[in-house]
Order: sequence, then C-alpha cells, then structure tokens
Amino acid sequence: MSHEKVDEAWAQKYLQGEDVEHRIGMEIYKVRTKYGVPELLAFLMNPLDFVGGTAYKIAPESTYAELKYSGKTRLTFEESRSFVEFLTLVADIRQPSTDQARVRNFLTGMASSPYTLVTSDLIDYWSRGEAATKNPETIQSAKVEKFFNFEASLSVRIEKEKLISWQVDDIRLTETDDVPDALKRLP
Repeated sequence: MSHEKVDEAWAQKYLQGEDVEHRIGMEIYKVRTKYGVPELLAFLMNPLDFVGGTAYKIAPESTYAELKYSGKTRLTFEESRSFVEFLTLVADIRQPSTDQARVRNFLTGMASSPYTLVTSDLIDYWSRGEAATKNPETIQSAKVEKFFNFEASLSVRIEKEKLISWQVDDIRLTETDDVPDALKRLP
C-alpha cells in the first residue's frame, strides 16, 4: 500500500466545498460543549481552510484518503440563569465552607423548576417541562454567543477516479477569544 500527501486541489476534485461545509456544520451541531449543544452556528471568515491530507492506494483502482479542515465558528447557546447557578453551586459543594442550608434551598427550588435536569457523567442538558407555561418567571433564559476554532477530520473513498463515499469522522472545538471585534458584532 502506497500513500502520498494531497493538497486542496486534490480534495476539490472529489468534494464540493458547500457539501463539506454543510456536513461539518451538521456535525458541529452535535458537539456537546460546557455550554450545552449549540442552537445556531455561523462560520466566520473563510468557512473552511484545507489543512492537509494523505491518500492511500489500497488497490489498483481504489484510494482511501484522510483530510483535515479547520475554521472559526460562532455558536449560540441558550443559557439559563438557574443552570449557571447550579454549576456554581456544584463547584461550591466541593468547598468545605459551603452552607448546607443554601444547597438544600437551591435543590428544593430546582425541584419546583419548570426545567428538568438530565444527567450522565456530568450535567448534560435541560428539558422544558409542562410547568414552564405555568411559572415562566422561575428561570430566565438568555442567548450566549461563544467563539470556537474547529478542526474536522474526513475520510474519503475513491474508486476508478470517482467518489464513492465520504464522511466527517471527528470534530474538535476549542473555545477562543482570538476573533476580530468586527466579527464579534456580526448578526
């Protein structure tokens, strides 16, 4: 099996940029961050930068390639005041000086909240219950925008110089403040 480095022109020969951008965007929507799962995504500047790739000749007329793309994105999350309070409380519980009455009061208030906390290893997400329409002032929601660098890994299968299949294998998000102020103010 032989292999060779490939460039952006090679990738563009087989993949349409809009399709790659769309699929990477769909995968970013699935990524769970410390803010939850994003509600809205906006690519910043050039949507995708080709980082590099390697094509492996796995048979006389069959090639498998691994490609990497990167970019910047703005993600919008719904933030709940009580969720932030809960995260703060979880951090405070680990401190020996935490007021146990404060913990009890908070958890009692959470039990009557119109949101239900669903957990796995850590806090995962909130789901709105029927009570939200009866007591909407319990939790105030706000939109939070955060900026991330991302790196996407793709795999591509070529047979007889034709694209057979491709997929986004992995998305890595890294929160960043390294975004020009003009881009932070875009709608």
